[in-house]
Amino acid sequence: MTELDSLRTQINQVDKQVVSLLEERFKLVRAVGEYKRARHLAILDEKREAVVLQKVASLCQDKSLVTSLQVIYQTLMDQAKEQEENL
Repeated sequence: MTELDSLRTQINQVDKQVVSLLEERFKLVRAVGEYKRARHLAILDEKREAVVLQKVASLCQDKSLVTSLQVIYQTLMDQAKEQEENL
């Protein structure tokens, strides 16, 4: 196995964990959506989104990745809103 193959194998292992965690996150998103729907709450919560993006920045140890991770999280939140709308 080459070094490249080894690195790709490691990426595949991380991807497996990421997908599992994202599935768990979206199950929780659905629960939030059901809660909001039952209480006639708005799907969009701009303050919450800002808090999440700030949290991502503070949790990120490699500060050169902050913007990339915030873009990924904004996409996650956009998809979460779609999930909530489709309940």
